[in-house]
Amino acid sequence: MAIEQPDLGGSDRAKNIMKASIVVDALNCVGLFRPPNWLDVALHRELVIDYWERAREAGVTAMGITCGADPDHFHASAKRMAYMSEAVHLYPDRFMLVRNSQDIREAHETGKLGIYFTNQGCVCFDENLQSVGMMKDMGMGYALIAYNNRYRTGDGAYEPDNAGLTAWGRQVIKAQIHYGMPVDVTHTGIRCTAEAIEYTQQVKAGWPVIYSHTGLKRHVDHTRAATDENALAMAATGGVINVNLCNPVVTDNPTTEVNPQDHADAIDCAIQLLGIDHVGIATDDFEEQAPFMAWAEGKHDKYPDGGRSITDVIEGKNLFAELSKCLPAIIDCLLEKGYSDQDVGKVTGGNMLRVIEQTWDIGITDTGGPITPDGGMSV
Repeated sequence: MAIEQPDLGGSDRAKNIMKASIVVDALNCVGLFRPPNWLDVALHRELVIDYWERAREAGVTAMGITCGADPDHFHASAKRMAYMSEAVHLYPDRFMLVRNSQDIREAHETGKLGIYFTNQGCVCFDENLQSVGMMKDMGMGYALIAYNNRYRTGDGAYEPDNAGLTAWGRQVIKAQIHYGMPVDVTHTGIRCTAEAIEYTQQVKAGWPVIYSHTGLKRHVDHTRAATDENALAMAATGGVINVNLCNPVVTDNPTTEVNPQDHADAIDCAIQLLGIDHVGIATDDFEEQAPFMAWAEGKHDKYPDGGRSITDVIEGKNLFAELSKCLPAIIDCLLEKGYSDQDVGKVTGGNMLRVIEQTWDIGITDTGGPITPDGGMSV
């Protein structure tokens, strides 16, 4: 995990594969727990920029930066996006904003780190469907349906009632498709996920649904992990499950160290179920552990699982595998399992690049009429 994370090394072959491949960290939280003005404070700025620079030097092509999570509203998310964008503009020789697959290829070819934005929830749209388009224009690649708890879109993964996708949630999905976003069902409840996948295909058959960062319950029965049924339905849309390289998601016995074999086993489990074309990677990582721990201690309501998640954080077991320090070692473990260089390239980012081609690159999509602020519903 960031500055606390030791470099796990890796073979020259693994490092060369990482450099040669498109590498997409489908969701990363660097800077999320910094003060809103982090770019103006040298200490905060150095931690974030140093993290990006380590990623760039190691061969990471693009990173989906989380700029908010339910219940963050439009202004809070947009402010973080503005600061992140300004940070990119300050170092144009090293970083670039990416809006489509060609931008990501350019980042790879020029040795820059591509930055785009994500959101862990849909509250950021402020109940205005046209805000989906505005956020997309500002660089948001996707926003998951419901973060752990109950929101207007539907139930998150920690809601015991497991209610489904709401009428408003359907309107949000239609807007996401209209403006060119894949539908993200991470942290979303089991029933709500199933209904979101089904509704997405009703609106636009073949439109990719993704898990931006999660695991499989068949591997580790984590509260927010995907069921086989939902994961298979997601893959049938052409989507990708980005395995969350986070200790409690990849192993039943998380410790205060990152074991690359645990992460490779989780990736292998997903490939065995879904096939090599439907698996990617995401870290959910950030630049320093302390701010996250301080944030999490008061968030029992967001993780109502009897204290399991919060305890893992407080005990330092909720570790994430920073790609610059861990991915070569994980790649070595995948190679030992018999995967080829080409297989590894699909998992590290090739599969997500395909999803981006099928969504971001298309832009405005006909979903049966114009998008109105309230989708024809009273707000």
